[in-house]
Amino acid sequence: ACRRAELRLIARRTFGPMIYAVRADAGIVTGDSLPPQQLFELGENQNLPGYGYKEFAGNEAVVIRGLVMYPLPYWRAPLRVGRWVFPSVAPMLSFGAQSAWASASSDAARAAILRLGTVNTPVTGRPGSVLGTSVSRPTDGLKSSIDFRLRLFGGAVSAGVARATDRHQPWQFVFGLAQVI
Repeated sequence: ACRRAELRLIARRTFGPMIYAVRADAGIVTGDSLPPQQLFELGENQNLPGYGYKEFAGNEAVVIRGLVMYPLPYWRAPLRVGRWVFPSVAPMLSFGAQSAWASASSDAARAAILRLGTVNTPVTGRPGSVLGTSVSRPTDGLKSSIDFRLRLFGGAVSAGVARATDRHQPWQFVFGLAQVI
């Protein structure tokens, strides 16, 4: 049998025009046989912008995120066009920093990561240099990234740039469709 436990802590506070938010997530999956879909996956769209899509995975994971947002003084009211009312654009500038760790603490977890797929397989379509290399892997320590974004519609849509902080790499374009912390 597979067992999963998760914990999430969130704090959000406004000081003057600035909005500050912190979120911490932790989880563990145990069992003799773990389905790959029960693993914690981290990467580009999974709480770690600046890294590859689902680059990291494990049966144990911790993610800590911080966010500072500055609401711009434009288009804060709902938009009225004739009898139609649309949500306000409400643009905000934001800076985010996140750190994550994922571990494969058992043979069952390592086997589940391999079942996520390998590089150069028709299933993933992800190019790589070594045939058979796993698409995801444990983080092997703490991984961190930062991002700068323009957020719209209360943070539900965002676009900007992100980069990993533990290795030198160029900034990457990031786009998000999700609620802010």
